[in-house]
Amino acid sequence: MRGPPLVLRIGIISQPKEYARRQAFRETTLRGVPKNEVVIHYRFLIGYSGEGDEDRRVLEEHLEYGDIIRLDMKESGLRLGEKRWRMLKWASQAPRSTYDYYLSADTDAFFRLGALARRLPYLLPDLDSPQTQDIFIGRMGFHKLHFKSNPYDNETTFENEDELLELGQYPGEEWYPYPLGYGVMISSHLVDRLTSPEIVLPHHVHYPSDDVVVGQWVADFAPSSTIVDDHDGFHDAIKHSWWADHNKAVDYDSVCVHHVSVSEMQELRDRKEFVGEWE
Repeated sequence: MRGPPLVLRIGIISQPKEYARRQAFRETTLRGVPKNEVVIHYRFLIGYSGEGDEDRRVLEEHLEYGDIIRLDMKESGLRLGEKRWRMLKWASQAPRSTYDYYLSADTDAFFRLGALARRLPYLLPDLDSPQTQDIFIGRMGFHKLHFKSNPYDNETTFENEDELLELGQYPGEEWYPYPLGYGVMISSHLVDRLTSPEIVLPHHVHYPSDDVVVGQWVADFAPSSTIVDDHDGFHDAIKHSWWADHNKAVDYDSVCVHHVSVSEMQELRDRKEFVGEWE
């Protein structure tokens, strides 16, 4: 017997110029998701480019779809850690009683959200209460960077990377798992824990360590969390990743496929194996 639908709060990290990718994400991942399986509240979170025509076009897109949040920050690879932190803050604006997981997504990833809802009970048979349990799901790597928390957000700190802690200064283990940023699931209870007022998360972190610091948040501030490395569900398509062990043929286990083009997203949705997954 099917239980209640999975409730997701989806934050999609995007840049102003990615008009075609946002449209493809709407059409291939978000359109027609069966409401008896998944209830979604989503937003594209975008900074400003400083290019008048580009920013104006994003405003027009928002007026058409109503699904864009403009962040008061200039897009920069030096501010991606800050952007992920702002997205986590956005997720926390909803009471945890109203959703199960925050899903952070990239616009070059294709998701089968109905399949994800069906997959979770098999991945987590003993963890069926994300509103009361700390759960962290994705494709995990390992790292040992530990950034110091710098609470000051101003023009002198925005693009300066937070300092690193020395060995022995951080509270947990030296090495910790971190999620590859294209698809990260954080239970609503863990979102609340990470954004509680007494915690100051390091977030002035440059690309490509912006997803690494998300792993540090959990390792240092919620070390008892259950971490699920779902390498069969979250992966790159064959020959799409520079890491050979991250490439995998798309099959029924695939719920998040990374490094796909706009046309490949539509091809994945149209595969005969997945017919009937959308309304």
